[in-house]
Amino acid sequence: MRDSVTQEKKNARAVLVGGILVLLVGGYFIARSLYGNADEQSSPVAEAPVPDEKSIPELSPDVIRQKLLNKERLTLVDVRGQADFESEHIPGSLSVSTGALPSFAPEESSTVIIIYSARDESTRSTTEAILRQKSYPVFMLGGGIESWKRTGNQLISQGDPNSFLDQSKVTYVSVAELIQAYANPPSNLIILDVQAPQAYERAHLRGAVHIPLKELEKRAGELPAGSNIIVYGENELTSFQGGVRLSDMNIFTAKTLSGNDHLKKESGLPIEP
Repeated sequence: MRDSVTQEKKNARAVLVGGILVLLVGGYFIARSLYGNADEQSSPVAEAPVPDEKSIPELSPDVIRQKLLNKERLTLVDVRGQADFESEHIPGSLSVSTGALPSFAPEESSTVIIIYSARDESTRSTTEAILRQKSYPVFMLGGGIESWKRTGNQLISQGDPNSFLDQSKVTYVSVAELIQAYANPPSNLIILDVQAPQAYERAHLRGAVHIPLKELEKRAGELPAGSNIIVYGENELTSFQGGVRLSDMNIFTAKTLSGNDHLKKESGLPIEP
């Protein structure tokens, strides 16, 4: 009899515990259904990651050089600072600042090649952001102008008299030799004056062809091929820079007048006006 009562108590406790467990589980699912949806609705939907914008494609210096040799329609745009451009640049390139780049428009059917410095990542990033908005074909010079130089490609340099390389480009002629050339001028002699316009107006050698140094690259086609050229400027530095510029443009028949006294009356040279 006592065992029967004990068993009934055990059964009652089991039923009670089971009921409590049922209530707890039911409460959990009811709470989840009430508050879980609200949490899901209030949580922001994770957005798909935005893919990185594509970089402007690159062309190697060798490929660009071959395109130039093939006379393809290229527009070389140099986005470095003006001082860097004047110091040295790729022949035929244009100096265009990043500020002017949004309004820049190349010639029709021309492919734009961007020249930059690999040391200036900020300018490259700005340039690429602007060019992504453009519809014309455009490429970056792979490795920047540093890569162009490393591979031995042609550059137009300003002419540094302290540079052994620039000095090696120049062959000098003396005032006495130029006087002799005036006395017995060869048929293909050209005396080239690269002075600034105002300096040329003040004094120049008789019969000289005037092309200012800053225009020499653009107007080099005005010099007949095969001419023997003697170049001078308003002083020895400008004369030297004129000789370097001609050498950089593969005009190797040019000589540079030495000294600073060639535009003085006592030089013995014919001076105008």
